[in-house]
Amino acid sequence: MQFRFFLARHRKFVSNVATMMSGRVVAAGIALVTMPIVARLFTPGDFGVVSMFLSTVGIISHVSALQYEGALVLPEEEEEALTLMAFAYRILFTIFIVLFVVLAVYTWAGATWRVLELLGVWKWLLPLGVLLTSALRIQGSWLARKQKFGVVAGSLVVGGIATSATRIAAGIATGSSVHGLIAGSLLGMSCRLLVQKTASIEGLRATFSQISWRRLKQVAQRYSDFPKLNAPAAIVGSLGRNLPILLMGVMFTPIVAGFYAMANRLSRAPIEIVANSMRKVFLQKAAEIKNRGRSLRKAFLLATGGLVILGFIPFGCVWLFGQPVLTWLLGVRWFEAGRYLEIMAPWLFMSWVIAPTNPVFIVLREQGAFLLFQTVLTILRLGAFGVAFAIGAGSEWTLQAFVTVTVAGQLAIVALALFLISQHAKCLQTEL
Repeated sequence: MQFRFFLARHRKFVSNVATMMSGRVVAAGIALVTMPIVARLFTPGDFGVVSMFLSTVGIISHVSALQYEGALVLPEEEEEALTLMAFAYRILFTIFIVLFVVLAVYTWAGATWRVLELLGVWKWLLPLGVLLTSALRIQGSWLARKQKFGVVAGSLVVGGIATSATRIAAGIATGSSVHGLIAGSLLGMSCRLLVQKTASIEGLRATFSQISWRRLKQVAQRYSDFPKLNAPAAIVGSLGRNLPILLMGVMFTPIVAGFYAMANRLSRAPIEIVANSMRKVFLQKAAEIKNRGRSLRKAFLLATGGLVILGFIPFGCVWLFGQPVLTWLLGVRWFEAGRYLEIMAPWLFMSWVIAPTNPVFIVLREQGAFLLFQTVLTILRLGAFGVAFAIGAGSEWTLQAFVTVTVAGQLAIVALALFLISQHAKCLQTEL
């Protein structure tokens, strides 16, 4: 009854979630339908190299705009939000240039770093990948502010089609190759930006408009907690998510990284469908609730509880039958990826459940607590890999250790979010 009342009272919120979900459902469906073809055209080794490329891009892109894009939903005035977006883009363009300089110096100095050596010549595309990924993040936040969730959903569908079509065409034409997989990813991101052309035009116009440095400085200082706290937290969180791919490739081989990456890519589909949609929409809703002087507790519990109910059965099936299903879907060469999928099931379930958690820390401006927690968890995750490496554990035991530590941390962060919500509710009662 209470859940039905929530749906009736917050129809717009539910509608926005459904809109975002529709785009992700179609995009995930495209990936799922085409992945058996892609898996048979490309080897686990090539897939592993590309996954390491995308993981590196993902880590850097989380701080390439210093997380100012995360604050775009907060300003009450449109002019301030546009200024903030312009500042985020200017930082991104600067980082884009800096990355090229760093790679040039790295090459000139003859330095050796295992990850870049495994990427080979494709490391020169890292700046472009960071630029496209970060631009999508900025525009996604701007479109969330404008509540244009349909545009975001449409871009996901077009990007998914472009990525899959390019990879299949490249695989048929040239066989398994790193360049075919990377080209598909970059083209897919470019197509998403084109579909979001309204936000692109607004962003570029604001970026190259005559905004005084004094005004930029004022806005930057007002939201300085985002680069100070959110940026470190974002990179720490990204390291935690991308560490398995990078460390599997470095500690074992790109083939092992490819097995893990394939399992991770397919299993993230339901999370991408619901959890990320819920996270973006819940952020906007939570900010609205807080601005009205109300507690976040009821909305948070209903959102989190709904995800637990929705995810229990499907993720339980992944845990029990992941290996035979994945082998049937992709072919026998991906048999080991199925075993990784079963090991990852508890982690995937908790990643789904905690979708509304991060917005709580942002809206309550408790990024410091989030940063501290994520830092400790990342250290523990690194420790799990370190112990596994020291005792000579195989890839499966190494992944199992990582998953166990991660799930424990995810349970703790939900508890921390509830504690902060309770503290905020007490403050509201005191003010009354």
